[in-house]
Amino acid sequence: MDGPELYHLIFPGQRVHSRGSCTAEENLDPTQHSESLSFSNTSEFETSSSENNDDDLSAIAYNMMNRSTEKQKGMNESQSLARPKKSWKLKVKDFVDSQMRKMMEKQDAWMEKMLKTIEDREHERMCREEEWTKQELARFDQEHEFWANERAWIEARETRCLDGENVEDH
Repeated sequence: MDGPELYHLIFPGQRVHSRGSCTAEENLDPTQHSESLSFSNTSEFETSSSENNDDDLSAIAYNMMNRSTEKQKGMNESQSLARPKKSWKLKVKDFVDSQMRKMMEKQDAWMEKMLKTIEDREHERMCREEEWTKQELARFDQEHEFWANERAWIEARETRCLDGENVEDH
């Protein structure tokens, strides 16, 4: 490692390792911090010596700036460190995908409902048709029986009439 390594306490379990010494102006430049800082998880707490107090204060100020920007964005520290920021294109793509998925689910539900309705109506139509056929057969049977009775009555009357003529002739 080049030069002495300094430890600055950021928050419990996280440290910033900075190499070398920086001026106060350099500490305000976020691009230089991202190049010279690295994070490590550790449970040991070490503080820097009093000669590097300016570095401590600048690291704390930098951390406070980051926290306030994250709070403005509505994110907490664990979220900002845990996952990288999504680009707007990915967010739009995810949004469109979710909307399409919802629409497809609604279409599927609608299609199933429509098919069920069609099947139910077809079943009802078939039942009505079968009932109509049974009624027509019953009506046809009644009509057939009626005409059979009519023919039998007519034949009986004719035979009586013929028998009556035969009695008069004798």
